[in-house]
Amino acid sequence: AVEEINRVIDKSFIIYLPKDVVSGDFYWFQQISTDEILLACADCTGHGVPGSLMSIVSIDKLNLSLFENKLNNPKDILYNINNQIKSAIKQQKDGLDIALIKYNLKNKTIQFAGANRNLWLVRNSELLEFKATKNCIAGHTPLNTEYNQADIKLEFGDFIVLSTDGYADQFGGTKGEGKKMMTKRFKQIVVEASQLPIADAEKLISNNYKNWMGNFEQIDDVCVIGFKV
Repeated sequence: AVEEINRVIDKSFIIYLPKDVVSGDFYWFQQISTDEILLACADCTGHGVPGSLMSIVSIDKLNLSLFENKLNNPKDILYNINNQIKSAIKQQKDGLDIALIKYNLKNKTIQFAGANRNLWLVRNSELLEFKATKNCIAGHTPLNTEYNQADIKLEFGDFIVLSTDGYADQFGGTKGEGKKMMTKRFKQIVVEASQLPIADAEKLISNNYKNWMGNFEQIDDVCVIGFKV
């Protein structure tokens, strides 16, 4: 899938670091027309086997929304998969956090909807944050929950980042003091990365995580998707 994404968005990368052999984090990509794609960065509660089972169900429902229910608006897809997963799995405690975009490469527009995962856009070294709805998919979220959608007009040079929480939650530190990286520090790295060519941006974000972690154990799955317009 990474090759597919790179073929369509040449200035893109995915940093994918499962904590265990199987992962609760996943990314999902579908080309829906010559100019349009759907792209998601997602995190299921729990890692290892419970997380990966939830991932399989979630990917199945995403595909179902697109191919069978013919939905391609992010907010409609999230509404649908919340109901589908809740109906499929009773006594559902586990949930899914997700950032989902529809990207029109010709018109340079993005439609974004998120469940607990925001979208970051860096323009001229300024980070703009598009907020997700503060509800996960499934879990304790009620049926028929509506998710907000943002329409974003992109400009040349914009740098877009979607990520799960594993990156910012990692313990470590520049002096090995064992503190959490936190979102604020992650954002600073993303802004720095926005000024670099895409391969260097990926390297900076990836190396920063590894350097921060140092000798500490990886605490969660990590997925970061970035691309430049």
